[in-house]
Amino acid sequence: MITNRYAALLAPLFLLIVSCADHKDVKPVPDYVPVQTQKDGKWGFMAPDGKLLFADKYESQPSLVLEGAFSVKEGEEYNLYRAAANPEKINAKPLVAVGNYVEGLIPATFPGERISILDSKGDKVAQLMPVDGHELVKSDVAFHNGLLVVTTPDGKFGYVDTKGECVIKPIYDAALPFGGGYAMVAKMTDGNNPSSLRVSIIDTKGKSVLDVKPEYTVVDLDLTHKRLIVNDINGHLGFLSFKDEFTPVPSEVTNIGQVSDGRFVFANEKGLCGVMDDDFKQVLAPEYQHVEILDNDKFLASLGKDFVIVNSGGGEEVKLGAVQYAGFMQGFGIFAYDVNTVRLLSEDGSPKGKPVAGIGLNASACSSVRSDFESAKRIAGDLAAIPSGAGVAGIAWGTPAEQIAPAADSATGIYAALPQASLSGVDYILNSVAVYTAPVGTFSAMADGESSEGFAYNPDARLTGADFYFRGEAPITKSFVSQLKNAYTAAGFKEIKQTPAGMKGECFVMQKEQTAVIFCIPVGGYDANFFVYSAADTALGERWYGLLSRAAADGGVPMAEALFGKPAAPEPHVDGEYADRSSRPVGVAGEDSGERVSSR
Repeated sequence: MITNRYAALLAPLFLLIVSCADHKDVKPVPDYVPVQTQKDGKWGFMAPDGKLLFADKYESQPSLVLEGAFSVKEGEEYNLYRAAANPEKINAKPLVAVGNYVEGLIPATFPGERISILDSKGDKVAQLMPVDGHELVKSDVAFHNGLLVVTTPDGKFGYVDTKGECVIKPIYDAALPFGGGYAMVAKMTDGNNPSSLRVSIIDTKGKSVLDVKPEYTVVDLDLTHKRLIVNDINGHLGFLSFKDEFTPVPSEVTNIGQVSDGRFVFANEKGLCGVMDDDFKQVLAPEYQHVEILDNDKFLASLGKDFVIVNSGGGEEVKLGAVQYAGFMQGFGIFAYDVNTVRLLSEDGSPKGKPVAGIGLNASACSSVRSDFESAKRIAGDLAAIPSGAGVAGIAWGTPAEQIAPAADSATGIYAALPQASLSGVDYILNSVAVYTAPVGTFSAMADGESSEGFAYNPDARLTGADFYFRGEAPITKSFVSQLKNAYTAAGFKEIKQTPAGMKGECFVMQKEQTAVIFCIPVGGYDANFFVYSAADTALGERWYGLLSRAAADGGVPMAEALFGKPAAPEPHVDGEYADRSSRPVGVAGEDSGERVSSR
């Protein structure tokens, strides 16, 4: 079943939440941070005093050390280690996904199994079983307030406790970790219409303590002070308490940044930053490009590339000098990023230890923890549901472009976005581009080409094919290819062309009635192509088979330009960038997994 087509539209609302407010009980302070002593070198760890625990040990970037443990990718597997001069492995068996320790527990997945909960010794204390017949296919990287965010295949979010038991049903379209006994969740009230998204605050029992009214647009969350940062229906910025009381901020405030200890960073209409307290008394005048609230009534601020530490009156106490960027981490101090080095400084500007070439801030080696239980079978079933014997995504071959392609997106060539089929699951994305028998249409001489005004559809443009680009979170295996063939066979397709000998990847063709599908699958990578087309259009099939099979021979997928020429085909409405088609020899897990760790 194709799931949650609006996941990419919902995600930004919740990704921004951790960027400003200071949620200390959501973002634990690390014991050590991973560092490289040489550019592009191996990784070790730095202590809060700047000394190295060890250096140049791991090829891949490890996670932060939390509660004395860290995770790292080694080859195609993940492992957990106890931080020491000679790290001790915690897990007895390799892992396919791993989170980070918080509250003495960690979510992790063993090969072929559902997500497990491990204790500090690496022993399995629970496994996440189906809820109301739905598998729990993903989880957050850590527990917070004794609860863990989990996700079902249809993109619904809920929470399990430390025993792995579901205590808040997966009924939400988006959800954040708990902090201070509360979490922010959201539901779409009008089917799959993302504009109907309604935000709520719930307690650890799942009871709603605040249902945000449609007149407010949520900007950020401040769990410490039990409030949201919102814009009202008139565009006024302010704080909305969990008691549904709205307090507008002064008109000079156009944006609110970090919130900490009864004060908040703000920006004015000129984009300059200052600090106010909760009574809206100005603590630091808006004279800086960047401000962070430190401890002891001090602030890290920048004037261009010159960073300084100032006090409440704006008096300069320490000049850090010109750096690319500087940021404060609780428990460590200030990391100053130069062109080729990173320096750890105390709040008086004095150095801690020696400069390093780079640091890592990911809480886990994975950005989320995924189940490995029949996931290939589930995803293969999703992909097999896209074509039918008469067409694709519920659209019959030969349907006029006017009935399919949005006019505003219609190029004057034979390619156009196919938003009806650009659907994603919770652990993969799937983007599509339609192919027509003739150019979709033309713009009149008076039209600017950026709107539907003046656009005329070509009656000869009829749907004849659709290219699909697949990217999964897990590496593609031979087992996945086998499951894919089985799913298509169960749907009535027969293999009519097998992978030629000598190919590094798989390239085969299956057909059912009027529909044929060409598969281009580089085993071991994360990306795959498949092209669905009208079997009557043999010339089109031969062209795309040549394009895809050449890529499969080298174990990759074609670049967009190779398929569509230049300029590349239009980007679809949902689920991101179609043109990013690079096969990934190494995983990208962990790119956003540091967001819940305290960097203040």
